[in-house]
Amino acid sequence: MGRFRTALAMLLLGAGQAAAAQHGRAPLPYPVHTDEWSYTDALGGVWAYRQCGYRARPAVLLELNGELQRLEAEAASKGLGPVLERVRRRYQEILAFALLRGCGGEPHPVRAALVRARAGLAAFRAWVEAQPSAPPAPPPGN
Repeated sequence: MGRFRTALAMLLLGAGQAAAAQHGRAPLPYPVHTDEWSYTDALGGVWAYRQCGYRARPAVLLELNGELQRLEAEAASKGLGPVLERVRRRYQEILAFALLRGCGGEPHPVRAALVRARAGLAAFRAWVEAQPSAPPAPPPGN
């Protein structure tokens, strides 16, 4: 059964890389969403790296958390706060029943978790940047 899973994973990975190459972009090292659900990829990736505990580099974790907070602030400035709240709430509902293993990805779990975090943040950044800016607020008193 292990060989079948490995073959299937390699087939899917190859297909994903070929599709990315056709669209003129480098394939991401981790499958991510390209819509508002990319926020869950960012949250999950940062969480996975955080679970590496003492093996995670504190400076890198600060960098990842800072990037996530900057992207959340940028999304909120574009009026996407309610979308993020809805996605976060739904994600938490899913996680309530999920069995997750943080800092996974043998043989180099810390590196795999970091790759996942950076891929999730990149997908979330691309989605946030693609969203139009919120219209300016009306002047006070109108």
